[in-house]
Amino acid sequence: RLALLSFTAAAAAFAEARNKPNFVILFIDDMGIDQVAIDHGPYGGELYGYTGENGTISTPNIARLAKEGLVFQTWYSSFHVCSPSRASMMTGRHAVRSGVGVPCGFAPHCHFSGSNWVFTAEAVGGLPLNETTTAEALKGAGYTTMMLGKWHLGQREQFLPTQRGFDHWLGLPASQDNGASAWLPFDSYWDPYQPTPLALLNGTAVVEQPVDLGTLTQKYAQAATRFLAAAPEPFYLYMSTSHIHNPNSAGAAFCGKSRQGPVGDAVEEVDWLVGEIMDELRKRSDDDTLVIFTSDNGALLSNDKQGNMPLRGGKTQVWEGGYREPGIAWGRGVKPGLTQAIASTLDVHVTLLKQAGVALPTDRMIDGLDLTDVLDGKSDRLHECYPFWLDPDMFNLREDPGETTPVDPRSATYQKALEAISRYRDAHLATLDIVPDQIGLGSDPRYAICAAPKSFPRKCSLTPENW
Repeated sequence: RLALLSFTAAAAAFAEARNKPNFVILFIDDMGIDQVAIDHGPYGGELYGYTGENGTISTPNIARLAKEGLVFQTWYSSFHVCSPSRASMMTGRHAVRSGVGVPCGFAPHCHFSGSNWVFTAEAVGGLPLNETTTAEALKGAGYTTMMLGKWHLGQREQFLPTQRGFDHWLGLPASQDNGASAWLPFDSYWDPYQPTPLALLNGTAVVEQPVDLGTLTQKYAQAATRFLAAAPEPFYLYMSTSHIHNPNSAGAAFCGKSRQGPVGDAVEEVDWLVGEIMDELRKRSDDDTLVIFTSDNGALLSNDKQGNMPLRGGKTQVWEGGYREPGIAWGRGVKPGLTQAIASTLDVHVTLLKQAGVALPTDRMIDGLDLTDVLDGKSDRLHECYPFWLDPDMFNLREDPGETTPVDPRSATYQKALEAISRYRDAHLATLDIVPDQIGLGSDPRYAICAAPKSFPRKCSLTPENW
């Protein structure tokens, strides 16, 4: 009888785990809405962007993902630079709530014109330990969790991914320009963003310093496919690429391959990585996995002036080009097509937890919404308002996505919209509490990653052959 009960309990636990979806998040660094090329034909002229900058960049694997999945025309990042955007996606909360990317009006010390933006390579702070990450929540529900790629939520050991819910991590603590390398050599390091050579970590151990950026994407592909081939279900893979951030590195197979120069080469290498991951995933059961593809913010204009077209502006700016990103969902519970629903990186955390049957925290404000009804075609509405900054200029984005012609402030349309926006703004501000400014904690050279402090002629060179 005891054996039968044990078998029954084990079978029930297996069935429960088997019914939970798997998740793969493909999060691209600094990718603009026009840097990927997909077929516009199925969407009847309703889609803009997604041209691969007028055919100069080829992304067949992402195009297949779009053809088989749901394309978002109005997918927004929660911020226009790296660290705050990533903090929001990991928690489902606007970054100001965790003290990551605090606007200057709320911060005791302001280091940039708009906000305290990103963690340095020797940052004191990180994503606060009292924030619950997606990985922590899913791991508690029996998920196997894996992260590959860029983190940028604090490089001190207590802030690293393996301390924040990920069973495994191979990647860079921050952006691929947050350290010197063969692709970004510095005779005198730019403290505190490039205080040491760029390090590749496996868990908390440095395995390359400087990292070989020319083989990094291949390393990610190998690790991702090994994980997908062997991971027990349910699993959560967070693939956070180091591309398309400058410097525009690429493997030998992709250097000079694109007609859009080095940035196009980097995009095409990302597309190859997506193809490797999706090919391995398709060997498993398509019906069991939800894949979401998007970016942390728009393309940096100094890196690619056309990457966000037809939108205005780019990374670091509050125009649409800084916030509106490519967005594609594929797999379990996804009805292929195009949606105009306003969706966000904030919604990833909420959607994954809801679909996994994990309760959201009740002791804090959660800003993200559940995408499930949009994904399966039951709804084309999600966020009614999405707060950035209140600007006196107003644009009709459906008719004027490039923000070229402001709505006349004397018009009834302007006044009606302003009233609604003002009400939402006041309600939103009423929910904000002043929390410690994590990026404002500053930098300390003691926290820079240095695996070989006595190396010569360049300090911290664990793998000098990579210069």
